[in-house]
Amino acid sequence: MSLPALVMEYIATGVWQWSFEREVFMPRDWVSLVIGLASCFGGYYYFKWHFDRGAQTFGQHLLRFKVLPSRDHPSFGTRTFVAWLILSWWPFWPWTLFRKRQDYMWDTTSGTKARRVAVS
Repeated sequence: MSLPALVMEYIATGVWQWSFEREVFMPRDWVSLVIGLASCFGGYYYFKWHFDRGAQTFGQHLLRFKVLPSRDHPSFGTRTFVAWLILSWWPFWPWTLFRKRQDYMWDTTSGTKARRVAVS
């Protein structure tokens, strides 16, 4: 997320820094903001596109699993939001992830399930 802002700052100043701090919002900050938001939406729609078509992403293909619907109207947006909510709250996610059941909370709330697939 922060790499576009770092690259834009490098182009503007000619000095590479892994972090910078300014007290004013520069017009060039809009470019890195748009690139960052576009990458978030692009990532979401990449996974949603594959889910809607019943296809595997490249990573799912390598790890040999697939996200499948488990009810009539699954919600990929709910899956993404619940997973983000759980993983961003650090006291809660270890308790959620390390249980001995197959489906995680984001699977059950969204009507999806992740299952292994056979090698083709």
